Amino acid sequence: MNLLLLTQIYPEPDDRNGYKPTKTVEYFAKEWVKAGHCVLVVHCQTKFPFLYYLVPVKLSNAIFRNTYALIPTLSSRKKLLREEYGVKICRLPIKKYIPSTPFSRKEMNKQVRKIINLCSDQNFQPDIVMGHFVNPCFELTSRVGTELNVKTSFVFHHECSKEYVDNYRLKEYLRGIDIIGCRSILLSKSIKKVFDLPYDPFICYSGVPNKAVESADRECKKHSTNSGVVEFLYVGGLMAKKHVDTIIRSFFAVYQDGYHLTIVGGGAEEDFLKRLVKGKGIENAVTFTGRLPRDQVALKMREANIFAMVSEKEAFGMVYLEAMLQGCIVVASVGGGFDGIINEGKNGFLSPEGNEEKLTKVFDTILKMPRAQWNQIGQAAIDTAVNFSEKAVAENYLKNVSQTLIKNITSE
Repeated sequence: MNLLLLTQIYPEPDDRNGYKPTKTVEYFAKEWVKAGHCVLVVHCQTKFPFLYYLVPVKLSNAIFRNTYALIPTLSSRKKLLREEYGVKICRLPIKKYIPSTPFSRKEMNKQVRKIINLCSDQNFQPDIVMGHFVNPCFELTSRVGTELNVKTSFVFHHECSKEYVDNYRLKEYLRGIDIIGCRSILLSKSIKKVFDLPYDPFICYSGVPNKAVESADRECKKHSTNSGVVEFLYVGGLMAKKHVDTIIRSFFAVYQDGYHLTIVGGGAEEDFLKRLVKGKGIENAVTFTGRLPRDQVALKMREANIFAMVSEKEAFGMVYLEAMLQGCIVVASVGGGFDGIINEGKNGFLSPEGNEEKLTKVFDTILKMPRAQWNQIGQAAIDTAVNFSEKAVAENYLKNVSQTLIKNITSE
């Protein structure tokens, strides 16, 4: 099939200065090409006024720390056409003046024409138009699909509040979306209610690298030691919404000699978190590594006993799966995409986002368990994670879309 993939976030070769967009959509595109499909990605990168890009990175992070806004590099304002892994990718910047606001109708009209002209220039006739990230791709997916007279699908990554529905004109363009997916079970239920859908939106999970699944140790024995050493781990951005301070405080609440916390990642909260650690007097028990390559992150997970991330509004959190694959006892956010994947106390634990008291109780529960039970939970985590390879989830995503569209066509 010819798949036209519209996304607001996609990695580019000129990304730098701490701008690290999620690679979720890239992984899907790569796997579909491997499966024999033709994929054209249109990266609808936000184009801000020139002066935005002159703001120092730390100041920019501080300004937008409580939003989903990301200010990329100055070169991202330019159109870029390239091919990677057999995927054709075209960055088509779309102008906006204020982060976290809707794009103007004028700019959206121009973007629709640009996408249609791109397909014509590339001699690409899509079978399906697939969209990710509401602003601007919900409207773009609906309108492009309608103009090209092809079926459409859209995947929600975050909660769809009334404000979202109103600000981004979602109900106006819902009629142009044939099938909707979501990144978690809870989000699927919410979206169905918001739009009064006659069907359950399909679940679009992320996957762990195929090689990681293939090379993973299928038997969990790493928790067997009774030395008293316990390795805690966090991997992710150091920003307010991630609530890393909650992990530090809960770690301090259960701390004993031999316990150690490693924090992997970077971001606007780094200095604050280091001051918090110093204030608690646990500098020798907490290590900040900064950002690490994926292979080094895997090594840290292999060494860790407990992996915790209780971030806010986590769409899915692929890092949970990566930790589970390494046999870690994972503590994930309630409502953060892993409800339905984690079976409480069996293959991991859930804790409310940013809740220090609850997370401390979870840590205390785990620490009171015998090490043999840690291995049982780690084994169940591995058994769960091996079913979520990039190949498997990409196949399942396209299968969900294709089967639903075929069913709808047949019933028309």
